[in-house]
Amino acid sequence: MKRILAVFAITRILLLLAVAAPDVVPPCERFRVAIEGPPGAFEDQVVPWSKSATGQRYNLTEFRPLDAFTHMDARYYLSIAAFSYRTNADGSVPREAGFFPLYPLIVRSVAGTIEMVVGWVSPPTPRSTEVWLVAAWLVSNGALLLAALALMRFAEGIGQGDWGLLAATALLVSPVSFFGSAMLSESLFLFLSIECLRRANRREFVFAACLGGAAAMTRAIGVALVVPLLVSSFERRSDRRESIGDACTFSLVPTGAAVIPAWHGIALGAPFAYAEVQSLFGHGRFPEIEGFLTLLKLFGQTPLDTARNAVQLAALAAAALGLWITWREAQRGALPWSIPVWGASSLAIPLLSGHIISLPRYVFAVFPVWIGLGILFSRLAARGWWFAVPSMALQIVGLLIFAKAWPILI
Repeated sequence: MKRILAVFAITRILLLLAVAAPDVVPPCERFRVAIEGPPGAFEDQVVPWSKSATGQRYNLTEFRPLDAFTHMDARYYLSIAAFSYRTNADGSVPREAGFFPLYPLIVRSVAGTIEMVVGWVSPPTPRSTEVWLVAAWLVSNGALLLAALALMRFAEGIGQGDWGLLAATALLVSPVSFFGSAMLSESLFLFLSIECLRRANRREFVFAACLGGAAAMTRAIGVALVVPLLVSSFERRSDRRESIGDACTFSLVPTGAAVIPAWHGIALGAPFAYAEVQSLFGHGRFPEIEGFLTLLKLFGQTPLDTARNAVQLAALAAAALGLWITWREAQRGALPWSIPVWGASSLAIPLLSGHIISLPRYVFAVFPVWIGLGILFSRLAARGWWFAVPSMALQIVGLLIFAKAWPILI
């Protein structure tokens, strides 16, 4: 445990130092801010990184290293945390509806706790942007640390502790690990999915189903945890009648996702707002193979498109290697089948969901990949520790690209 804490601290400090230099973070970004009008009126504005036109700071901070982690979908999660789901000024469905609420709810709770301890009283809009960003950064990184520790416990629980440390280390130093520190829901989902299947492997199926429901409130793909949970039940139960009872318990998982249309119906008057927004992002149909086929086009495109596809294919190749190893280990009885089943499911769904954006981000949240790579490194010379330095260097490069909001990883 001490080694993982040390690796976590070193890697996160290195990331903060990498973006601490002047001009690393772009001087402005597009953010959702409150405007004059009826309660809950918003619009997207390009505002300076320190203050909006009215002097109120929103979703940005004078501490630029922290601001570096607010790109991609972070502004939507921060908006949900601060304002919940509210319609646009013209009554249309906001893009925030395309994102699930558990992560921003936790951020809101942490921000409220910080403000209460400091002695501030929050008005309807965030009084101090710094508090909200600190809260989001703490939630993301806290979940990332818990995910790394959960990987180790998972390995120890199945008698394979020799690769547990390496799997957790691979997670923290991998080129895509900066997504775990960003103000996104990936690290929370990663932790919940690991702990869900770890508890199922210990036959704690009710607790596992509750964790699965929480994962389904974090990302839509969490509903698919039902599949590895059923596999785990059949593996761990000798009486098939008990597995039938477990199947009823696992209905708690989709119940977590069912909260979202109910919430959207009440707050927005549009219970299917999530599907509506996702269709705007190019995810309107499932299954759809066109997005995956686009990834294979490395020639005949702009240099930027070619570079982006190459990065995404590299992430996919690494994920495929890790999942292939888990599949082989499950065949020889060293791993429960729930692990490769979840890995294949959680990777296949994004690949078949239309327009593919930021595949490295999806790969980061597929924890069986890290188990497979941990097993691989345990069999290499020096147990694969030579991998740490160049991988961490690539992670810093990835964060700088993310902080600059360049589209190569998007």
